Amino acid sequence: MKKIILILFALFFINSLYAQDTTKISVDTLQDKILKQDTFCFKYRFYPNDTLIYQVQTIDSLTQGLDEPIMKDRKETLQVVCDSVDKMMNYYLTLQLLSSETKEWNQKGDSSSRNFSVWIGKQVHLVIDSLGNRLKGWNADTTHIASTLGGIFQPYLFFPLKENCKHLNQSWLIKTQDTLVENAYPPGYINQTSLFRLKDTIYKEGDSCLMITFVKTARGFYGINAADMNFTIDAKINSYGELLMSMVSQIPIDYTITQELKMQMKYPDEHEIPIWQYTTTHYSLIELKRNKIATLQGLKKQKR
Repeated sequence: MKKIILILFALFFINSLYAQDTTKISVDTLQDKILKQDTFCFKYRFYPNDTLIYQVQTIDSLTQGLDEPIMKDRKETLQVVCDSVDKMMNYYLTLQLLSSETKEWNQKGDSSSRNFSVWIGKQVHLVIDSLGNRLKGWNADTTHIASTLGGIFQPYLFFPLKENCKHLNQSWLIKTQDTLVENAYPPGYINQTSLFRLKDTIYKEGDSCLMITFVKTARGFYGINAADMNFTIDAKINSYGELLMSMVSQIPIDYTITQELKMQMKYPDEHEIPIWQYTTTHYSLIELKRNKIATLQGLKKQKR
């Protein structure tokens, strides 16, 4: 009888262990593993039908010519959906702004608020590989000229990393040319040089993350020739950013960037207007909808 009781107790204990949250166990195991290593590999990883919701908080100031600066505090919601993944592990993403609330004011104290943007609801398609290299990008709506409230060169989320395995505190330099389809139609272009650094590991809200920092310098160009507007913009961009990349889900969960933008707007009659824009933007992942099997697969890969 005692043997039967002991066997039943052992079975109950084993079942209780398996009934625990496997995600928590895997994350805790991953955290212990992180403490014992100094080299980490990182990349973007999406699965079909992944849906990511980001809250985007932006504070910026804009000065045009001799006008007084206008300050803006903007809160937006951005949705990213992975439509498909090809055999080369390239990700077909659709980005869409869901909401936007903006407060504006000047030095005189005049203020206004609005909860509308022409960019709300517009779908932008982006194809990237696991290192963030942009393979293709296009706007679904090509009939209307439009841009985000943050402007043609506003800080964007998915940027090239180029490298994927580094020691802690190791740096690497990259140069890329990117088309910013998620900011405007027609889009602007940038040539950028970025110095990245794998700065630290962070345990955040049940997730183990890598902090990647960078400083960036870039030249931007935008041009439009339409019946009601004809001008070009040359831009100089300097920025510093901190990206938290989840080692479990392998997507950005937190991203803060400060950007200084100096632009020169040029018209056909050779009239020019200088523009200065200073921006601080914070992306925060507030929801991830992912197939549970895909989530467990990601956890198993990290445990190895």
